[in-house]
Amino acid sequence: ENVKALPGARELLNETWEMYKKKIGLIICVVLAPLIVLILFAISLILNSVLLILISVILIFIFEFLMQIAILYSLTDSQKAYSLSLFYKNIDETLELYKKSFPKFLPFLLVAILTGLAVLGGIIALIIPGIIFAVWFQFSGIVTILENKNGTEAMGQSRKYFKGRWWSIFWRDVFLGVATIIASIIVSIIISIIPSNPAVHSILSNCINAFIISPMQIIY
Repeated sequence: ENVKALPGARELLNETWEMYKKKIGLIICVVLAPLIVLILFAISLILNSVLLILISVILIFIFEFLMQIAILYSLTDSQKAYSLSLFYKNIDETLELYKKSFPKFLPFLLVAILTGLAVLGGIIALIIPGIIFAVWFQFSGIVTILENKNGTEAMGQSRKYFKGRWWSIFWRDVFLGVATIIASIIVSIIISIIPSNPAVHSILSNCINAFIISPMQIIY
C-alpha cells in the first residue's frame, strides 16, 4: 500500500505559521476566553476566597480543553481568513466555535484520559512502549473532534494514521519540541531585557505562550 509522503518538518512549520497568520484574528478571540477565567483566578487569590479559587480552577480546566477544541474547529475551513481588524466579527465566530465545542468536551476529555493512561502504562512498563503509545495516539483528540469517533475507537483510528509513518511523525514531533524550546528561550531572553519587575515578565511570557506558541503547536 502506498503511503502519501508527509511535508518535511521545516515545511510543516512554515505551513503552520502561514495558517496561524491567516487565523490570527479568530485564534486571539478564542484564547481570550481562558485568559478571562485566569483573571478571575487572580482576583480570587487576592480576595483569598477558597470557593472562588475552586471555581476558577475548574473553569480553567474546562476552558483549556474547550479552547483546543475550538481551535481545531477553526482549522476545518483552511481557506477562510480572520483579520484582527474584524474584531467584532471574530467575537461572533468565537462564540459559535465555543457553542459547537461544548458537546465535544466530555468525549475529548475521555479520550485524553484513556490516552494518558495508555502512555503512563507504557512508561511504567518499559518506557519505550510509552513513547510508542504517545506517538500512536496523539491524533486521538483530533479524530474525536473532526471524525466523531470516541474513546478507544478514536485511539485505534489515530494509530492507523501512523501506518508506515511512525518514524516520520516522531521526527516531526521532536523537531517541534526543539523548536518550541528554542522559541521559549529566545522569548525569555528578550523579556528579561525589558526593564520591569518579575510579575510583568511572567505575564508577558504567559501571553506569548497562550497567543502564539500553544496555538501553533495545535495547528502543527
